[in-house]
Amino acid sequence: MIKSTPLLNKSIRSQFFKMLLFLVVSFLIIIAAFLVVVNASQNALQQKREQMYEKSMLVDELEENFNGIFFRARGYYAFQNEQELKLLYENLEKFEVLLQQFSQLDLTEEERGLYNELVEFHYNYKTVTLPKAISFAKMGGDYEALRELSNSGANDLVNKFIAYTKSYKKKTDHSLNQIFSKTVEQGQLFTFISLMISALILLFVGVILRRVLNNMIRPIEQLTLATNALASGKSIDLGNLVQKEDELGILANSFLKMILSIQDKEEVLTTQNEELLAQQDELQENQLQLQNSLNYLEKYNQLNHVLTFTLNKQKLIDNLHNYLNDIYQYDTSVLYWMEGNVYATKGLSHQSAAALVENFDMDKQARLKQEKSFVIKRQLTAKEKGIAQESYYAYDLYSSVFNSKRELVAILMATREGHPHNEREIDSLNGLLNRVSIAFERILMYEEVEKSRTLNQTIIDNVNEGIQLVSITGDTVLINRALCGIVSFLNLTTETSIPKKDWLQHFKKCSAQPDELIEFLEASIMESFQDTRKYRYCMTIEHEIFVEVYATCLFDGQEKVGTIFVHRDITREYEVDQMKSELVSTVSHELRTPLSSVLGFTELLLTKTIKPERQIKYIDTIHREAVRLTNLINDFLDLQRMESGKQQYNMETLQLNEIAFEIVNRFRHEQKHNVHLIDKAREVYVNADQDRLVQLFINLIGNAIKFSPQGGEMWRFC
Repeated sequence: MIKSTPLLNKSIRSQFFKMLLFLVVSFLIIIAAFLVVVNASQNALQQKREQMYEKSMLVDELEENFNGIFFRARGYYAFQNEQELKLLYENLEKFEVLLQQFSQLDLTEEERGLYNELVEFHYNYKTVTLPKAISFAKMGGDYEALRELSNSGANDLVNKFIAYTKSYKKKTDHSLNQIFSKTVEQGQLFTFISLMISALILLFVGVILRRVLNNMIRPIEQLTLATNALASGKSIDLGNLVQKEDELGILANSFLKMILSIQDKEEVLTTQNEELLAQQDELQENQLQLQNSLNYLEKYNQLNHVLTFTLNKQKLIDNLHNYLNDIYQYDTSVLYWMEGNVYATKGLSHQSAAALVENFDMDKQARLKQEKSFVIKRQLTAKEKGIAQESYYAYDLYSSVFNSKRELVAILMATREGHPHNEREIDSLNGLLNRVSIAFERILMYEEVEKSRTLNQTIIDNVNEGIQLVSITGDTVLINRALCGIVSFLNLTTETSIPKKDWLQHFKKCSAQPDELIEFLEASIMESFQDTRKYRYCMTIEHEIFVEVYATCLFDGQEKVGTIFVHRDITREYEVDQMKSELVSTVSHELRTPLSSVLGFTELLLTKTIKPERQIKYIDTIHREAVRLTNLINDFLDLQRMESGKQQYNMETLQLNEIAFEIVNRFRHEQKHNVHLIDKAREVYVNADQDRLVQLFINLIGNAIKFSPQGGEMWRFC
């Protein structure tokens, strides 16, 4: 068996645990006993209340069935209704069931006597009284016998039972009220007892807290005061605390030993502290250097980002110049990119910097091509020294940037006053400028590519035909302005990549033959298509536009990479073809009439003998139709000459009024049409070909007459 040590028996933990255990066990026993008493009392009252309630409910049901029996019996006696008799027997059976339930309850002597009387009544009524009454009712309604049977004692029992149920209800209500009052009194009593128990618990808790305060808090306060005194260099007094045998006493003894140990090693600790302070200063210096290195790396990373992604000359020069000044701390500097005269400066006015880069010494430029970088040391003049009293020197650094062809493309000119450039700085600067040369070349290459791209795009945009480049996946990667105008891609730029479904949907929506056009375009985009083909379609956007599209493949070696569509607006050509077709049809029709007349009259003159006066008339008709035929052919030839631009005009000054009057007179013989001339402008002169002008007016009036077969008025205004 393990023996407990003195420390374990006297420790604060064991004392507190024992006290707490005693308190918890005591209160658990009290609370358990209290709960048992409360529960038993409440259960007893609840059981009594339920029993009384159950008796009351059964008495009510017995009363209801008792009344039902006599009500059904009288209904049967009066009307001899078999349904009433059936319900009477059902009430008797239910009354018997209720009597059995009532007998199983805890009954008083009075209730037991009532039960016996009801059982006897039920038996007599069911076996004797009811059969007699039924026989009297069936014998012609012997109501006198029924009245005598009823007065034989049944009515007395009914009245007695009704009077008992009323008094029983009053007794039951009174008993329930007493039980409720008793329950309330018990609740109040239990509440008071609970409050007393709670107060007792608080009292015990206060006692425990006081013990804890005396045994733990006050010793801890003494230790705290002793610690503060020790920190202030004062003497300490722990009193009786070191004599305690619990944990706080052990802690106080350990604290005293620690104080003695600290005092013994104070000198050693002071020396170590001085060493730690020196190490801290060194660490702070290293941290400062590390921070400077991190700042340098951050700026270097930013410069790398600029050198890698910047394509703007001025932005690149500005960022590089700012970086060099942050790192090397120049007093005055100029970074000059010779291509495009781009430069950035520090400590110089705009005029001075411009003069410096424009009049750069050719000898220094030649030296830079040989040495890459060099430094010139010079003594400052009195004007340059400013308020300085002693003489000192300025160090002018010249460094160069070359391209891959060993051509000088940029120059750095930087001055530091009183601080020379060491070899490490110059080597670092040269390495950095070597990297910069790559960025310079990339920008120059980008500018050349951009110029070529802009030139190509300008050429494409100025082509009258619409050009569309479609990738192998079907997306449009290039269009020109002419195509935007032809197919109404007005919201797109030349750098917009249009997905296949979008531009095909646009063509389908605007085309008059959408299915055929989409079939042609999709077939041309397919990788299997490696030839050229043409197709004509009509666009119906605001008005009809006839377009001829030419499709050809674009190859990279043997691999097809896309398709080029060339869309040409052929609306004017189409209209000219239509006009030619209509003209040929019209001329054919117009030629047939005079030719038929010439052939008919010629055949008459050749085959028949005709009188001379009729021959003259026929010949005159043939001549007139021949002249008409000649005029038609001349009109056709004039049209061809006008289309080819070879029509010649005999221009002269003409009075338009006279020509108009002469033309109107030519149509005086018209019977269905009246041609009128309204001259509102007197003596109007024009420079024109008279024959062509007369031909124009005749055609206008002739067409008006031709297309007005019903007749009417023709008006001509001048």
